[in-house]
Amino acid sequence: MKNVNFLILVILISVGGCNNKHKTSTYQTKPEFINAYIDLLYLQERVNPSSPAYEDSALIVLQKHDLTQLECTQIINALNKKPKRWKAFLQDVQNRLNNIDSTQVDIRNPIKSFTNRGVE
Repeated sequence: MKNVNFLILVILISVGGCNNKHKTSTYQTKPEFINAYIDLLYLQERVNPSSPAYEDSALIVLQKHDLTQLECTQIINALNKKPKRWKAFLQDVQNRLNNIDSTQVDIRNPIKSFTNRGVE
């Protein structure tokens, strides 16, 4: 459980420190990781990150997207090797969010809605 919090903390810290103005690389992040990242951001807005419920929910999010903690750590390490990759990753996240049709999101269960939104 502590690994999940550490993983999420690493993601958020890494994203916060990536303000390079270099060209984006051609590195492509797994779509599953992008979707999991979006779901984790949403989860963080709804559930206290220090609560056991958050840890359990974060593990469920990773499982839902067929990701392991090890895979996420490897992706984060690859992004961290070249910080401009974070810019490309965040652009992919933004593009994915822009393509979500608000009529497809069930306000009672938005994380499930993200999975079923048809944006792959």
